Amino acid sequence: MNPVPYRPAKWMELIRSSMRIKLMLGFLIIICLSSAALIWTGLSIIRVRVIQQAQNAVNRDLNAARMIYDGQTDRIRDLIRLTAGRFFIREAFGPIGSSFKEEFNRIMIQERLDFLTMTDARGIVLYRAGSPGSSGDPFETAPLHAALRTLMPVVSTERVPADWLVRENGSLAERAEIRPVDTPYAKSHSRDVSCSGLVMVAAAPVSDEQGRLLGLLYGGRLLNRDEQIVDTITSTLFPRMEGDFDTGTATIFMHDIRIATTVRQTTGERAIGTRVSSRVYDQVLTGGQRWHERAFVVNDWYLTAYEPIRDLTGDIVGMLYVGLPEAPFRILMRRMLFIYLGIAFLGIAGSVFLSGRISGNIISRIRPLVLALDKIGDGCLDVQFESRDSDEIGMLYQGFNAMVRSLQEKRAMREQFASMVSHELKTPLSAVQYNLKVIHSGMTGKISAKTAAMLSKLIGRVENLNRLLNDWLRLSRIEADAFNANLKPLDPVPVLESVVADMKNHPASLNISWHLSISDPCPKIWADENGLTVILNNVIGNAVKYNRDGGSVYIRVRTLEDHVRIMVRDTGIGIPGDKLPYIFDKFYRIHDGAGIEGSGLGLCFVKIIMEQHQAKIGVDSKPGEGTTFSLCFRRFKETG
Repeated sequence: MNPVPYRPAKWMELIRSSMRIKLMLGFLIIICLSSAALIWTGLSIIRVRVIQQAQNAVNRDLNAARMIYDGQTDRIRDLIRLTAGRFFIREAFGPIGSSFKEEFNRIMIQERLDFLTMTDARGIVLYRAGSPGSSGDPFETAPLHAALRTLMPVVSTERVPADWLVRENGSLAERAEIRPVDTPYAKSHSRDVSCSGLVMVAAAPVSDEQGRLLGLLYGGRLLNRDEQIVDTITSTLFPRMEGDFDTGTATIFMHDIRIATTVRQTTGERAIGTRVSSRVYDQVLTGGQRWHERAFVVNDWYLTAYEPIRDLTGDIVGMLYVGLPEAPFRILMRRMLFIYLGIAFLGIAGSVFLSGRISGNIISRIRPLVLALDKIGDGCLDVQFESRDSDEIGMLYQGFNAMVRSLQEKRAMREQFASMVSHELKTPLSAVQYNLKVIHSGMTGKISAKTAAMLSKLIGRVENLNRLLNDWLRLSRIEADAFNANLKPLDPVPVLESVVADMKNHPASLNISWHLSISDPCPKIWADENGLTVILNNVIGNAVKYNRDGGSVYIRVRTLEDHVRIMVRDTGIGIPGDKLPYIFDKFYRIHDGAGIEGSGLGLCFVKIIMEQHQAKIGVDSKPGEGTTFSLCFRRFKETG
């Protein structure tokens, strides 16, 4: 089974054959690479510079948010400290009257406290503004103990249980209840309702005029669902953008649960109860370190900053967060990408236009050279160019002109030499050959047998010289295109049969068996009849000349899709593998010592004429088994 020859696609053939397309592709590749580099560099600058600067701004915003948060704790501390020094508080350590309760309750409501409580010097609760009927129990939070111990105002953020909230203000426990909501990238935890509360609590000692401790005053705010602090942080640090994009959000966490936030769910509700991502959890809550990079927040990516919130003992009870959504930056990067792509498209369009003009100018100057080379290939050397340009193409014109002049000189010298050989050598040799034959025939007188034998050898030598001269002159005419291939549709079968018939009558083929196989019908090929005859005579003649006695010659003609292949195989002495590359060279003979006559030009004729036919020749041989020549001619296809 013959292998299917590789045939590139038409667009690949067009690229390979067109220098203009190659130049345009070169320009396009350069502009595309530069555009890709521009886009990559631009987006990298946006990502590194703009987003990094935004992240740095978020880090600074966290510091500002902490100041706002601490400002709220300081306000509560100062409020409790100043209230503890008021006269009506000191008087209350006697019988608690209705006027005291009214003033005490008024302070809690006016100062927007969630609880306000007074204890005696032992820490036993005397009165709660948020729960007037609850008293007589001891306090249980660290700030109260610290204030009682140091006799100094103390403020802290503490996590307190639900029963503590119930005692201070019955409505706080309900507000503190938050159901945890799992979010992407969050750690997996229990979904039980959290009833604890995160409170800002301040305590201050109450003393009489002599400085003796009378009791303790403490109060504060429950941060669960308290929107004031996070709204203040957001409105202060992140003014609203056009297009309804929030430039930032703030959150207060109790442990990893959002208890007060401006982050919104997809439904528009505040994302109360949602959890922080696991990476932030590990770094802030477990490691106690700040987080300042992008993180997933509820349902999208943000540029974020987190820091832990610690109680009075230093334990982490929550987190403070600020963040910017990445969406506006992604939109910015997408817009910049479209801008860069637009610039790249304009660059490519300009490149196509300019490369078309430039390559067109170059090709228009090179095309005459290509046409001139075709003429030279047809044997016409009367081509010269005039160019005043000093660039590379101008130098190419000058080099071409010099080449043509050199070829003209060489052709003239070869024709002169061939004429000299034809007249100055061939004619005397013919005369010598004729006279030797006359003497050998005895027409000039009787000669001895020894002389006749010597004359016979001389006649053979002269005949070989004449044959060699004829082959050389023939090669000169072919190389000088004196043999002009007149290619036309030709049926190869009659030419082949005629050559085979002549070969069968040759004395060397008397013991040769012939095997001719021709596909029916055999289509016409593009060929010159004389040239095809020369090719077949040489190839089939070699099959006879180098065959063994009693050998065979196999000739097959097969039709392919685009070609007609003529195969000639003999069963002769074969050709060594290291000699195959040289068999088409001039005067190259493989079997010089085998007693087979020849000039070494036959296969050189075949190669040259095959090239004129735009045909291909191949050879395969095994020493001692024979040689196969494959001749592939272009097939003529009738249209219509």
